[in-house]
Amino acid sequence: MFIAQTGLNLSQAHKLRMDQFNYTSHLDGYQVRTYKNRRGGEVLFEVFSSYRDWFERYIEWRNAWFPDDCDGLLFPLVRLGGRLALEAPQFTALGRTCAELGVEMIKPRKLRGARINWLLRESLNPHQVADIAQHTAETLIRVYAEPNPQIAMVEISRFHRQADTAFCSPAPGTCVTSSPKSVLDAPVNAPEPDCINASGCLFCVNHRDIESEDHVWSLSSLRVLKSLELIRYRPACTDRSGEADHPAMLAVERLSAKLRFFQESSEVRRLWVGEALARIAEENYHPAWDGFIRLAEVTAGPSL
Repeated sequence: MFIAQTGLNLSQAHKLRMDQFNYTSHLDGYQVRTYKNRRGGEVLFEVFSSYRDWFERYIEWRNAWFPDDCDGLLFPLVRLGGRLALEAPQFTALGRTCAELGVEMIKPRKLRGARINWLLRESLNPHQVADIAQHTAETLIRVYAEPNPQIAMVEISRFHRQADTAFCSPAPGTCVTSSPKSVLDAPVNAPEPDCINASGCLFCVNHRDIESEDHVWSLSSLRVLKSLELIRYRPACTDRSGEADHPAMLAVERLSAKLRFFQESSEVRRLWVGEALARIAEENYHPAWDGFIRLAEVTAGPSL
């Protein structure tokens, strides 16, 4: 408990003597300092408020059981032959007993490592934790730090936000930048990219398709929506040649070209397109476009 709370090494804790330190109030606990040096001496360890009662109860218990050794070791060990002053106990007998009972034994090193990793997770400051643990930051990271899934996910997400500038597009897919710009071979009546209109994204140099079945389904559903928009188009004159250059028709052709690429590029992508077209035939549209398609069908009325 002492090692878990103070973060001291076992090699340090087993040598502590009652006569080598004094107590200095600190917050709701206190700091234990050496008698040596000025400024109150070097801080040996800190007893936090939540641990203070436990530590003081231990001191009372220790002094009651070792009344003739009040200035001796903070953690005296009674055994045949006495205690080795130079080497910390290895708890071999205790480990053997725990193994016989099927109880996991948490050794001081593991306790200390758990404390250090908890501090690393909470503070995200290796240099500060290294100072608390009385190590260099390099030793802390090399010896004690353990991978943490939560921190790893945060760091990976932060990396992708910095390295990959892609963001959601109004159309199916993503955009690599928020600066819309038309492709060089865009038709005359093609919708202008403005990061608002989904049709405009289809003719933007920064728009990217996603290699997934869901993306293919979304492309197919958007094509249905644009087809409904085209059906509702009524030119002012009897000459319907202008339909070929209508923005909705250009969007339908662009979407058809994308679907054709997916269909012809690989067997897996061909299956994606087949599944998407089957869903469209069943009027099972992608959630991103389903509401717009239903509304377009209602507002179109008899013209459909």
